[in-house]
Amino acid sequence: MQDNSLSHAPKSATIGVMKIYTYEQIIDCIWGAALMAGGGGGSLKSGLDLLDTYKTSHKLEPKDITLEVIDPQELTEQDYTGVTAAIGAPTAIKGDFTPYVDNAFALLQTLGAQAACPQRTIKYSLAVELGGFNTFVPMLIALEHKQIPLVDADGSGRAVPALNTTLLAINGNDVSPLALADKDNNQLVISLHDPKDAQLAETLARQATVGFGNICGLAGWMLRKDAVNNTLAVGSISRCQKIGAILRDCGITDKFGELQRLGIVVCREVFRGTISNGETKEEDGFDNGFVEYTADDKTTCTTLFKNETLVIQASTSEVWMTAPDIIACYEQESGQPLTNADLFDEKGQVKLNKPVVLGLIAVDSQWWNQGEAVMNTLWHEYFRSIGYSGDIKRF
Repeated sequence: MQDNSLSHAPKSATIGVMKIYTYEQIIDCIWGAALMAGGGGGSLKSGLDLLDTYKTSHKLEPKDITLEVIDPQELTEQDYTGVTAAIGAPTAIKGDFTPYVDNAFALLQTLGAQAACPQRTIKYSLAVELGGFNTFVPMLIALEHKQIPLVDADGSGRAVPALNTTLLAINGNDVSPLALADKDNNQLVISLHDPKDAQLAETLARQATVGFGNICGLAGWMLRKDAVNNTLAVGSISRCQKIGAILRDCGITDKFGELQRLGIVVCREVFRGTISNGETKEEDGFDNGFVEYTADDKTTCTTLFKNETLVIQASTSEVWMTAPDIIACYEQESGQPLTNADLFDEKGQVKLNKPVVLGLIAVDSQWWNQGEAVMNTLWHEYFRSIGYSGDIKRF
């Protein structure tokens, strides 16, 4: 594998308050977002495939692809960000995904311009969550429209199971109106009586996606500067770029140790071994299951997941940590971050003997704005569905 050590990585150029990320740094971001997703958010491969398809369909060379990223503190007071994502099954994407997200974002801009008290001009692109796939989706807006930079923040600080489990929802931002569109610009607007009802928005959007052929672009959450800075995971895109550079550096074998040493994230490695057992099954649109890992000394640990990894426990059933803190996994040899889907083959069989490293990462502090009791209420539903009846256990 190519050595992409930090000492040789290209540096971000700065134009005023805007950082310009190179093609390689965009790849770093995808790698880092895939690790920070905590087992969900779309695989590393899915994000890299989106980038490659964009490059090929636009007939661009890597040197021609740059990404403008703006610090949340530098957003103008009067303008708004728009959150974009994919909803549905990534396998249903045919060709370039840019038209899907472009159409959804343009529809949201129209809805903002039509709003009264106040009219909302959307000039920035924002990710709904971290993940190999969904962090790259809003990058497509910034790549396609140079006047709409990507905000150095995201709506979750990790990947999450549903819209109501985003930081956007938890900290009280309006999800409605929500814009959905496909590549042919067939459009649907979800307008809610309670604009903060992200759970209903999730239900309606999932059902509508079926009519769009199981994939569409989604845009919503029109936010001003203060909401971004006070309720979301600020600095997460630049953090993912730094994480990705560490993961891609073949000379660093202790990735979590290096991330902790450099102060990029608060984390620690908890297990290094191979996959020894596992099961996954689809239930209500989620992949639920477990994976067991065995170390050289024959000790084991198990992770429980609902798309994202929600619980990690020892062989004694002692819980080491739960969501919303991040349970992350990468492949030992390559450093490539792994989602739970990556741990199973196309037939749903776990990839036995695959060498991996497991680590724990402290989630963004914005997750605790409403208090731990509120977070327990939110996550209990998801914990119970995978067989865990306890409370949150923090990093």
